[in-house]
Amino acid sequence: MRRQQEAEAARHEVRLAEARQEAEQLSARLQVLLTKQSIAEAEAGIAELELRRSRAQQGLEMERAKTLRDIENSVSPEVIQLTLAQQLPQVAAAFQQRMGEVHVTAVDGANPFGYIAAAVEGVMGLARSAGLKVPASPAQMPAG
Repeated sequence: MRRQQEAEAARHEVRLAEARQEAEQLSARLQVLLTKQSIAEAEAGIAELELRRSRAQQGLEMERAKTLRDIENSVSPEVIQLTLAQQLPQVAAAFQQRMGEVHVTAVDGANPFGYIAAAVEGVMGLARSAGLKVPASPAQMPAG
């Protein structure tokens, strides 16, 4: 009976050792899973921070582009007029070139130099549209 109790105790001890070993294995698996979960949460946090950084950078770029557009759109009429006035001498110089001898034939009674007058009037119209005070052409002068 004693041997039977000792054998039973030994079997019980073996089962207990197996149960402890299984509990330790489960505990180790749980630690691995918890570690993997922590890594996944950290990676998700990093991805979220990267997304926020990307959105912030895009926001800054959009704000910069809007500011530049606002600056470009806020050029005053005076600046436009000054720039155009500074360029008019170059345009006029282009008309002062010597053309040599030109033979012009009028067709149907048209002004043979009408194309030159039209070009000059186009330049003057451009100057007027930019806001420069340019005297009107004789054809446009009001009768007084």
